[in-house]
Amino acid sequence: MKETYSSVHKTRQDLLDAMGELPSPIGPVSAKLLSVETHEAFVLERLILSLNGYEPVPAIFVRPKEAALPYPTVLFNHSHGNLFHIGKTELLNGCDYMLRKGYAYSLAEMGIASLAIDHMMFEERSGQTESFT
Repeated sequence: MKETYSSVHKTRQDLLDAMGELPSPIGPVSAKLLSVETHEAFVLERLILSLNGYEPVPAIFVRPKEAALPYPTVLFNHSHGNLFHIGKTELLNGCDYMLRKGYAYSLAEMGIASLAIDHMMFEERSGQTESFT
């Protein structure tokens, strides 16, 4: 079934309506590079992203050391596990109840880059309770 522009637009509008009140658009996403670390299989970039217009978002970008541009890239969402001290670095370090070695290593070996952010309440963005957020 071929979707028309109007049916796609209606589906998009239905989704936006279901999300309730949203913040005003903030403009383009931007990134500030904080540091670069070279590891055996990858290069780790530590970033601060502007995603939501009110709070800087710490992130890490892991790119394969020996792959050609452009890299396929995975957006890694860290787990919850009620472990608020773990966030984006789960990509590197894994966690006890899942994979003990982070996915960054295997992805980099396959020539795939990965990006992870600290979601609200985790790692560098901790400090507020779930109920408050």
